Amino acid sequence: MGGEIDAGLGAWVALAALPLLLAACTAFTKLTIVLSALRVGMGAQVILPGGIVMAFAFVLTVLVMGPTGAAVYDAFVDAGGIAAMGNAGVEGWLSVTQPLQDFMRLHTHPGELDFVAELGGLPATDPRVLVSAFMISELSEALVIAVLLILPFVLVDFIVAQLLSLLDLEGLPPKVVALPAKILLFLLAGGWDLILGGVLESYA
Repeated sequence: MGGEIDAGLGAWVALAALPLLLAACTAFTKLTIVLSALRVGMGAQVILPGGIVMAFAFVLTVLVMGPTGAAVYDAFVDAGGIAAMGNAGVEGWLSVTQPLQDFMRLHTHPGELDFVAELGGLPATDPRVLVSAFMISELSEALVIAVLLILPFVLVDFIVAQLLSLLDLEGLPPKVVALPAKILLFLLAGGWDLILGGVLESYA
């Protein structure tokens, strides 16, 4: 009976931790920031609701993390499943999540690992150091991509505002005119292939 309670408690803890793991240990954070930057740069907050952005980021995260997730699942099954993991302790869970740790280490800047390890007074192999350094690396890369995404749209906004001023159409909101122009520019430039292809290939 006690074993069943421990296993059930372990399952509930694992489920409760899933949102945190999704944000901290996967590609979800970077993808969300990149897609949100695209949405803001276009000025398309109305036609691209935040829920759509989050759902798209989640789908892309599943695509990126598929092989790693499969490897973690296989390790989990080999370890005996939830019944065995309920009493496995920290070391047991760390062993099962080794494929995820390998993924994070592969996509973490070595300098960030050293920085976090020194800051926390912990060895660079500590999982807490790895997760923190991975998040810093992902946020840094995502913000760089966000800036590169937004700048061309800012230029379009500026050009549209100048044209409306020259045509004596100041009464026409620049955002209304700029939105279709930015959408067309994005589509004609193959924006989805350039942005998503580049981001997804960075995890290959």
